[in-house]
Amino acid sequence: MIDLSYRPTNASSARERKTVTDRIVHAARCCGEMFHRAFAWVALCRRRAIGRRHLAEMDARMLRDIGVSRVDASMEACKRWWQS
Repeated sequence: MIDLSYRPTNASSARERKTVTDRIVHAARCCGEMFHRAFAWVALCRRRAIGRRHLAEMDARMLRDIGVSRVDASMEACKRWWQS
């Protein structure tokens, strides 16, 4: 964890001050990227769950049109939302 209360002791330590600022900016960017990836993963899982629900609701004619058997559709529809 970065100590945000850190203050250099003299005027010649402007370089240290810049280093601390750079560390804070880097940490913020990493956290932002991590949240972005987590959000993208949740959105992907949601799309999979919706697609599987639609697949489970299809009748035999619709499944035949897309070239999927009832067994394959059932197996895919039974997967949990986080499974690929």
